Amino acid sequence: MRPDLKVYTQAESAEVWANDLVKADAVNFEGWDCGIGLESLEITADGTLYRGTCKVGGPIGHVDDEVWNLPKEFITCTVSKCTCVADLKSTRRKK
Repeated sequence: MRPDLKVYTQAESAEVWANDLVKADAVNFEGWDCGIGLESLEITADGTLYRGTCKVGGPIGHVDDEVWNLPKEFITCTVSKCTCVADLKSTRRKK
């Protein structure tokens, strides 16, 4: 089985497991542009839609809404740790 993330720097790339990033505490992307909500969504038990489990950017709708206000652009991360493996798989760009 192959690692579930590919990490790129200007000099190289590497395949890593998202859980390994969490264990190494290498999950601070505060201030980075994040693709959360463009590549996946979080739906809470009450039906509220968020970009991800981090809830950065606030709610974006509810499953019962006729029209959802889905994100169209990256958002700047405002949390100090991204600890959800599903959220970690979103594309990130350092500013």
